[in-house]
Amino acid sequence: MTVGVEEEFLLVDRRTGVPVAPDPHVVEAAMPLPGEQAQTEFFAPQVEVCTRPTATLAVLRSELVLLRKVMAEAAVGEGCLLVATGTPAVPPGRPPTVTPGERYEGMAARWPSLVGRYDGMVCGCHIHVGVIGHAQALALANHMRRWLPTLQAIAANSPFSLGRDTGWASHRSVECARWPGVGPAPLLNEADYERLAGRLVRSGTLLDRRMIYWHARPSEHVPTLKIRVCDVNADLYVVVLLSALVRGLATTLLPDIGNGRPPPAFPTAASTLPTPSLPIAA
Repeated sequence: MTVGVEEEFLLVDRRTGVPVAPDPHVVEAAMPLPGEQAQTEFFAPQVEVCTRPTATLAVLRSELVLLRKVMAEAAVGEGCLLVATGTPAVPPGRPPTVTPGERYEGMAARWPSLVGRYDGMVCGCHIHVGVIGHAQALALANHMRRWLPTLQAIAANSPFSLGRDTGWASHRSVECARWPGVGPAPLLNEADYERLAGRLVRSGTLLDRRMIYWHARPSEHVPTLKIRVCDVNADLYVVVLLSALVRGLATTLLPDIGNGRPPPAFPTAASTLPTPSLPIAA
């Protein structure tokens, strides 16, 4: 199975560590990268890099090294630093701005209470595994759901937010949960997924299908299952490890799916009380 990674980063002032917003210039400076491997993100002090799909972990690591290097150099050229943390650790001087664009501005207009707060500016590491369609992606998501808290715990990298210790190993998971469409994926087949996705958009619960932010979900633009529970990590080997675990888990579960074995029973929600130094995930 192929695997790919999306990494989101903060741009911060080199002296103060305060998030800053030169991101269109940083992404433009990184444009030697092919295609859409360098992108802006929802808030202006954020950028994203995306690897190409590969079947080799060594190739994945090499590409991650290159993407980080090019984006970090572009950030330095604009007077800031690229930081891999799930939440901003230093309090800002003013609320964040949303990156211009019809979709992001539409989201900001519809959910204004979630915008304008720096603690809502979060950075994840999203891992994709290649599938042959939505049906296989959903089947894998159904079977993988009980393992996602373990992946989240390995990746936890956001204990600090706005100058304080939050008591969470992954405070990003808390902030993400404020958005509609975030949470454990329901058990669905392809037909049920299509009906539910259409209903969520038609009802106005979500702006579009790309706002289905379940912890594991089919991608809407590439043939992959996307795992969304992980914080971005400064340690590149953690990212490679997570990618290996996700792909290994998916590969191990495919025979069960092929043999018609039902997904394991698992509660749809867990305790939401914060536990010091431990991430909480459903």
